[in-house]
Amino acid sequence: MRAGTSDRLLSDEAALSLVTRRSDPPPRRPGGGRRAARPRPLPAGLADGDAATPMTSTAPPPPHRLAGAARSLLDPDGRATLLDRAVRSARTVRDRVAPRGAEQRLDDVTRLANLVTAEAAGVAVDLGLFDLLADGPRAADALAAATGTDPDALERLCRHLARRGFLAERPATVFALADLGQLLRRDHPSGRAVQFGASAARTRMAQALSRLDLAVRTGRPVYETVHGSSLWEQVARDPAVAEGFDAEMTAHARRLGPHLATRLDWSSATRVIDVGGGTGELLRQLLLHHDHLQGTLVELSRAAARARAHLAASEVAGRCEVVESDAFSELPAGADACVLSWILHDWDDDHAVAILERCHAALAPGGRVVVVEQPLDLAGNTDLDLRLLVYFGGRERTRHEYGVLAAEAGLRVLRWTPLTGGFAAAELVG
Repeated sequence: MRAGTSDRLLSDEAALSLVTRRSDPPPRRPGGGRRAARPRPLPAGLADGDAATPMTSTAPPPPHRLAGAARSLLDPDGRATLLDRAVRSARTVRDRVAPRGAEQRLDDVTRLANLVTAEAAGVAVDLGLFDLLADGPRAADALAAATGTDPDALERLCRHLARRGFLAERPATVFALADLGQLLRRDHPSGRAVQFGASAARTRMAQALSRLDLAVRTGRPVYETVHGSSLWEQVARDPAVAEGFDAEMTAHARRLGPHLATRLDWSSATRVIDVGGGTGELLRQLLLHHDHLQGTLVELSRAAARARAHLAASEVAGRCEVVESDAFSELPAGADACVLSWILHDWDDDHAVAILERCHAALAPGGRVVVVEQPLDLAGNTDLDLRLLVYFGGRERTRHEYGVLAAEAGLRVLRWTPLTGGFAAAELVG
């Protein structure tokens, strides 16, 4: 990837999230409730300076300060000047519209249009609309003919996508790709199309979110209550759900993997275990960047079968193996690094500590546990935090809270390393 491309992708992806209010792909394990809160000390490895820095306001100074500055600079005798009167008029207008400003912000953060936009983007991905426009602009009726859709309805869909930055509308109802639409081409390296395309998992998750009220009242996950079985049970028995879920996790690993491989020092490691690593894409990225590494992927049986197929077709097939197990069972011993990427946030505190204890026990002398998450004090992903509550009973945590969990498992935080998109890697040592 060319220098600068990664930053551009992040910028475009941030815009994509803004106009659709969609969170990152869902995590990978179910969970339970959280223990009662208790005071927690600052763990080793986390300095006071690691606390989140409050945002500073960039709002302009209030009108009365502007008026005072204008009088002192332009009218030392204190006479009312034209500028002074204009500032007073601006203050009056501001006071009159302030309530509307609050209403506008309320609309911005809750508007139904964002849900409509997310669904419209998903329909466009399913129809292959963004792929059809990859070769250049096309008229709406030609797009309708190519996708087998109603011409009027498709034109209205395209118009909305143009208004939200996915397409650009030209004269005579001709549409072209815009930046956000480029991101949702199936061949785009960001892999974001799989997040918006149709999948049974996405539909069922949306249905579970409709019972957020029950999760808030009880503090318990509601996915199984809504659907009669957990997401993981559905992934195990429904190939369509598994395919969509694997695609999202693979796209996530492709975005994150190069940063994890290059921003941490892997020179002293030989054997790496990826616990709950899905298709093995993250492990593949690590091995691609470091020829000296040998990898072991630990996954449940059906996921392990899919991982074997994925890794067998890769360039690192001769340097990795897949072991059928789970994070609560004994892990293969002798690991120089044990990777937990987007795993701990799926679980309550007790289960998260149990996972860390298993990883700790699997380490070779001098080994480390590498925890990859989006800490709340860095990313502030409260949207995903609520999703974790609804789906699994998991939660997002701050770096301090992850440090406390590590201490309970006999580990300490050596350092946190920022990766990308609010993700960071904690290196834990015994």
